[in-house]
Amino acid sequence: MKSFSIEELKVVSGLLSNGDGLLDIHTQNINGVLQSINIGSNSHTNTGSYLFFLSGTNSLIGRDLILRIRAGSYMQTVFPRVYTHDNQYVIGSGTSDSAREPWVLNSPIRIVGSGLGDSTICSGISFTYY
Repeated sequence: MKSFSIEELKVVSGLLSNGDGLLDIHTQNINGVLQSINIGSNSHTNTGSYLFFLSGTNSLIGRDLILRIRAGSYMQTVFPRVYTHDNQYVIGSGTSDSAREPWVLNSPIRIVGSGLGDSTICSGISFTYY
């Protein structure tokens, strides 16, 4: 039986949006299976959102979005999954757990925030992976 260890990558604490309510940063390289994304307490507006993308030259346009989520003023932990498909790009049943696979990463993650509010702050974002 192969053992593995859970790792946690903490993105810079005190993530501050600019005067237009925007944020755009990259993590260091993550090499592993993504378990969860943890968004810390924040003062972002309820209409703001975060987008998490694979970053780098190996990502494909339109298929590199890991997660899009509302940011709005509360802590949350999410468990993003990829929907599998066959060689005809027919996606498996959205209600079937067998159609959802974890993200396997070997790249940085780009975090984009929009509509976050003028100079609002998040205590931090972290990624757990193995």
